[in-house]
Amino acid sequence: MADKSTDLRNAIQKKIDHSAGFKFLNQTHARSFSYNIFKMNALEAQEAIDKVSHPDCGLQLMSQDNQEEGQQAHRELSRLLHNFVAASKTLVDHTRVFIKEKYENTCISSEYQNQINQTFVNSPVSKFVHDLRNYMLHKGLPNSHMYIEFTQDPTKPENGDELKSGFRLDTKSLLKWENWHQLAKEYIKDAGEYIDLNEVITDYCALVERFYLWLDDRLNKYHQNDITELNNLKMQAMLKNNIDFEIPSKQVENEEKVEYLQFSKSVSAEIDQLCIEIASKIRRIHFANKGVSGFPSHRPTQIINKDQVIGTPIFTGQDIDGVSVMTFFNIDDQPYGISLEDFELIHIIRSKIFSFGWAKQVISDKFITDKLIEWFKENYHNNSLISFSEKVLLACEKHIHTWKIIVPIANLEVEKTLKLGDIQIIPITSNTIDDIKFFVESIAPNKNKEQANILISKIRDEMQGLSAITMTVKAECGLAHDIALNIAQDVVDLLRFLTPTAKHYGTSSQISLLGSENTPYSKVLMTSKTHFSFSEKCQFDNIGYWRISKKYLSSLKKNGLNELSELIHLEDLSPFQEKVRNSIIQYSKSLLMINQIDRLNCIILALENVLLHHAMEPKEFTISNRMANLLALANAEKEEVAENVKRAYRINDRHKVLPLSQSEEGTLTHFILYAYEALKIVLLNSENFNTADDFIYAINYSQ
Repeated sequence: MADKSTDLRNAIQKKIDHSAGFKFLNQTHARSFSYNIFKMNALEAQEAIDKVSHPDCGLQLMSQDNQEEGQQAHRELSRLLHNFVAASKTLVDHTRVFIKEKYENTCISSEYQNQINQTFVNSPVSKFVHDLRNYMLHKGLPNSHMYIEFTQDPTKPENGDELKSGFRLDTKSLLKWENWHQLAKEYIKDAGEYIDLNEVITDYCALVERFYLWLDDRLNKYHQNDITELNNLKMQAMLKNNIDFEIPSKQVENEEKVEYLQFSKSVSAEIDQLCIEIASKIRRIHFANKGVSGFPSHRPTQIINKDQVIGTPIFTGQDIDGVSVMTFFNIDDQPYGISLEDFELIHIIRSKIFSFGWAKQVISDKFITDKLIEWFKENYHNNSLISFSEKVLLACEKHIHTWKIIVPIANLEVEKTLKLGDIQIIPITSNTIDDIKFFVESIAPNKNKEQANILISKIRDEMQGLSAITMTVKAECGLAHDIALNIAQDVVDLLRFLTPTAKHYGTSSQISLLGSENTPYSKVLMTSKTHFSFSEKCQFDNIGYWRISKKYLSSLKKNGLNELSELIHLEDLSPFQEKVRNSIIQYSKSLLMINQIDRLNCIILALENVLLHHAMEPKEFTISNRMANLLALANAEKEEVAENVKRAYRINDRHKVLPLSQSEEGTLTHFILYAYEALKIVLLNSENFNTADDFIYAINYSQ
């Protein structure tokens, strides 16, 4: 049955490969390369011109102190202009050859020529771009320059002078060339003293885009039957792939059924053999003598007596032969251990244990390592003890529990329990602490009652009144701790996005797991002849302390709380939800940063993660346009948003160390607000799209 179905699939795939529709799609893909080269060169040129057109950048590049940097920028602009005009002519030639080779003597050929005539033949900007390519190829670089000038609107003198900068061509020198087409010459004369290159690129790209939209649509209609045939063949292939294969009804004789907290016999034997092999390499370790190096430290030290140590400490270092070793038990006060190279066999043991699905869920690497070291100690002089595989299973039965875990959150209070999927955020009330106190007292021995009360008192002082993430985890203690902490960290990072200060410049939202707050303080000691001063100051002017009331909870739900709760666990998330999750966490982590340029960089990365198709797209141009389209849905001004995003990118490029100017701080104030609103729209749509490409397509064609 399998051979028959394979033959069917191969036959259908052969038909697909030789179909007219498949050949047409390949042609379309190949043709897209020339158009993409043109488009990317145009975008790169526009981005570079936009940068020098920004007054701050223009002043910097054309100042006396930055002559070399300004000259390099001028050279780069000339290179990008050359690439643009060259790519425009390349696209023309490639398209002409494509139509001639594939559609000569068809209706497409004549319609193509008619559309060329309508779009380009009588267009002054088209003739100028094509002739400028010939000028730069055969004559040399045109007379261009970067400029900066002050202008004033005579009707509004109260506004003062306006600073303007950019990159332009000198028309007088251009007109000295005799080979301009008449329409190109008229275009140059109509421009006046200078030609605005950004306007040239924008106008010509609009013509090209209109023409290629027409060509794609016309070719798709021409090949409609071919595409339909191809789709039918693909559907057949999908159906054939669903053929049921014959499955032997008889189970494999040696197959072992493994239950929860069990290993198969064969794997147990392999694990035990590896453990015996490692144990055979345990030896007395003679550490190399280490001389004193460096200078003596003045840091306070604490001496630990031998009777204060619980168990045998693990030491690593080099033995007298220079071999890296570790020791894990003593015999007659002499250390015994193994080389680190031999101990690497534990990785194989772990992989065999974790080949059973239940093990991954309830025990950790450290749990296995600890039990192996215990087994070495117990078994070193006695070969009749239980095997290591048996020891692990017995330890699992003893140490795996269902734990109720509470992870406190700093700087957050909730009036009532907040549910996020299977996770809860609870208020830590006096009753909560009392319940913990009652439980601890019920299990603590009488001699430890006083210590238990001291611990509860400390917990009450530090945690009462705050909130906490609570969940249940079934595992051994160490793994349960790590699982809960990782989930709690993700919950806090996601929730921080909804804090009131999240969309404001210069603020910090220090909603963090208790003990991991990132609140920077400066500590300075100052002395003079007669005075001494010690100052301690928080370096954030505004730290958000968040209180979520019952009434406020409904507002959070409208702003994405329900969608956030769907992003906590990575399992079963769509590709788009995973990207949204990463971007929200990235933005959220930016709120912990004291340096505003670091925060800006973090926010830009969060936006690029969900708004770029791929890393090769021009970032500044693409993000500014897509954010403008996205926020237009929320009634924002598209041009204002796009320009603000471009300015933010330039600030991010320039300011790695330098302080921000007042105007730049104003730019970032608006940018952070725009970025937040954009990501909130993304979050609210996280369940409506499967991939980021689907979402981006909807943005591009929503207007």
